[in-house]
Amino acid sequence: QAVIHRSSYSPSSSLRVMAETHKRLYPYTRGGRDEMVSMRRLDDLPELNPDDLEKEILVKIDVQGCEDKVIQGAERFLTRTKVMIVEVSFIPLYEEQPLFADIYKMLTNLGFAYAGAIHQKRHKENGRVIAEDAVFIRP
Repeated sequence: QAVIHRSSYSPSSSLRVMAETHKRLYPYTRGGRDEMVSMRRLDDLPELNPDDLEKEILVKIDVQGCEDKVIQGAERFLTRTKVMIVEVSFIPLYEEQPLFADIYKMLTNLGFAYAGAIHQKRHKENGRVIAEDAVFIRP
């Protein structure tokens, strides 16, 4: 069981508390409510047994600042993963969220290599990258 912080803009809901930076950049995400939800690790789902899956798996992770938790709960599953697309942030949008460098280190330690970005969200005033869909491959 965990508390999810449901945003008034549903795609911004997260298990982590929204940072003030997020609210300032995306004011339409302010507001919402907390709710209890059930969670399970990917490695604990029998239907995702890596021995029963195809050899080359693509995984997309877009979990609003909880990327580290998903990766930690899927290390066995990720042994069969060939490509990962992970939404990563370069500035904190949620409290205690891992940033790009943290996710990069986790995934390179699991044998993945960074292969670039599919899409980047940029700050509307200064043009800096806020977040991106980062691609990691297992060579």
